[in-house]
Amino acid sequence: MKYLSMRLLVLCVVVPIALHVLGGYAIEAYAKRKYSREIGSLYIGSTELLFAGSIRLADAITRNVDGYLDGQMLVGMGLSVKVTVVTEAGLLLYPNVFPEQPTMLETRQMLQVARENYQLLNARPTLRVDVALPSNAGLSLALLAFYVVAALGVLAFNYRRGMNVAREQDLHVQNEIDRLRGIEQRASENLGRLEIERSRLTDQLQRLSRELECEKQRVSVAEDTMIEEMVALEEKLQLNLALQNEKNEEIAKLKGEIDRYGSAEIHPGDRRRQKEAAQVIKRFKALYKGIVLHERAAEGFSDLTDEMQIKAEEVIYQLNHDPDKVVIKRKVFGKKNSATAFEVIFAYRGRLYFSRTPSNSIKVLAIGTKHSQERDLAFLEKL
Repeated sequence: MKYLSMRLLVLCVVVPIALHVLGGYAIEAYAKRKYSREIGSLYIGSTELLFAGSIRLADAITRNVDGYLDGQMLVGMGLSVKVTVVTEAGLLLYPNVFPEQPTMLETRQMLQVARENYQLLNARPTLRVDVALPSNAGLSLALLAFYVVAALGVLAFNYRRGMNVAREQDLHVQNEIDRLRGIEQRASENLGRLEIERSRLTDQLQRLSRELECEKQRVSVAEDTMIEEMVALEEKLQLNLALQNEKNEEIAKLKGEIDRYGSAEIHPGDRRRQKEAAQVIKRFKALYKGIVLHERAAEGFSDLTDEMQIKAEEVIYQLNHDPDKVVIKRKVFGKKNSATAFEVIFAYRGRLYFSRTPSNSIKVLAIGTKHSQERDLAFLEKL
């Protein structure tokens, strides 16, 4: 039962019995149709002999039907065939209960027999064929044996297949066990190496602990020395603060004098921006003859990152060569007498503002980003 399915076993028991029963019904139905058709075509035989009075109708039917059934293989294998021929009046012609012995008939007797045959034929004899397959017949037993052998073959095939599957599963399990044993062995080896490493790290930790204690002692000594130095530095700091206050007072006096004389100091960062803006104006004037760059635009260009400077210069290049292809986002209207400015977006966050001069040249007024947009628009309104 280990290699057989209970469902398959039940099917192999039930199905042969069901097929045997159905097969018996099929054989009976087939034989009934076949015998009814064939016996119906020959059971009366030659009407010439009947009308001549040479043989009685019942004897002719008996001879024809018995001769036909004797030559059927299924009948010889145990198939039971019951044939009856009855007239409309209920006269049984077959099976012939009282068959007559063949004798030489006289002419008067032959006429009498012919008259009787004619009357019986006019009585419309009816043929009925009943077929049954007994359970103990050879054909029934052979059919049952065939189905049983087929079921046993299915069971044997399934059993061998189950054994093969079980053998493959056992082999797979054994291979998996071998693989896991190999993993266990490698893990054991790694564990041994880790134990050695743990011992080494434990020794190293103890050594570092001793060194840490020594360092703590040295730090404690150094801390005392540092505190003394901090006290001395605190005294020096107080002295320096006093001197710094004196210097601040002197600086305040000097600033007051500078303010009085109207002189102002230029911040180094502003000087650097002005220098970079001058270089940008000089370079653009040499590269783009149709562009006039405002100082505000040059300073904004210098404040951009390298990547955004490249994108801004692409827009300036298009304005110089083919300004009609430049995509304008919107118009910025200034004062009543000032020229209309146009806003162009570059690098998603960049903003460039330009206007057209009466000589149909391009004047770049401001370059910046989205963060400097409000300041740039305020600058445009003042132009």
